[in-house]
Amino acid sequence: VYVSHYADGLRIYDISNPNDIFEAGYYDTYGPPSSSYDGAWGAYPFFASGKVLISDQETGLYVVYFEGAVQGGNALLALDNDTLAFDTVRVEQQETLMLTLFNNGTAALDVSNLSATDPAFTVDISTFSIPSGGSQMVQVTFSPTVVGPYSGYLNIASNAAGADTVSVYLEGYGGPAVGIEPGQLPQGFAVSQNYPNPFNPTTVIGYQLSAVSDVELSVYDLQGKKVRTLVAERQAAGSYQVTFNAAGLSSGTYFYHFRAGGFHKVQKMMLLK
Repeated sequence: VYVSHYADGLRIYDISNPNDIFEAGYYDTYGPPSSSYDGAWGAYPFFASGKVLISDQETGLYVVYFEGAVQGGNALLALDNDTLAFDTVRVEQQETLMLTLFNNGTAALDVSNLSATDPAFTVDISTFSIPSGGSQMVQVTFSPTVVGPYSGYLNIASNAAGADTVSVYLEGYGGPAVGIEPGQLPQGFAVSQNYPNPFNPTTVIGYQLSAVSDVELSVYDLQGKKVRTLVAERQAAGSYQVTFNAAGLSSGTYFYHFRAGGFHKVQKMMLLK
């Protein structure tokens, strides 16, 4: 392991045996003694050649090479995002976002499996290899089949040092389809959990009507005080969604009460600012 240690310069430790860790080498970039954070502030030991960059805030940039340095080394996986948040996508339609994987190590990065825990999320490639210093773009597609929130993880299995499996959080919302035919109308009344939840400051609430109904959708605080009326009208059968903007409200727990015909349901949601 390579450690940039301020006034003590670059220190190299052999940690191959956790029970017998020792200093294998060093390069002091800052000669004078110092009790502050002078000297080496960064090191980059990932070149295939074995050369190491040392950044010293007083004396500049150093390029060093240690005799006996192991070439080939390890693969190191880095991502441009740890979360992919899709917009609201209508049922039977899809949206694609890009995820980039980087190999910051000195050996080839072999991805043996890349797959999502929820089948609504798919990728265009599941196995590949990235050379040292290279990158690979992956298309992640969200294809909802029903109205409501979706979430899951994209698991990346590889030979990366220190993390053989890395996960990316996935989230999206399935909106109502366009042009619902009579035979495709909802079979009952329902209201979905808001998405996202927790939220700040907006969230989406979806609901379904199997018949023409007088609909009321209202938001209440913990004291039971109505803080917002989102829907109060007669609506035709079908699937709907409404956006609740909590701007002006304090962080905390809120409830939304959905009523349609003889059906009613209360759901809890959390506003975090």
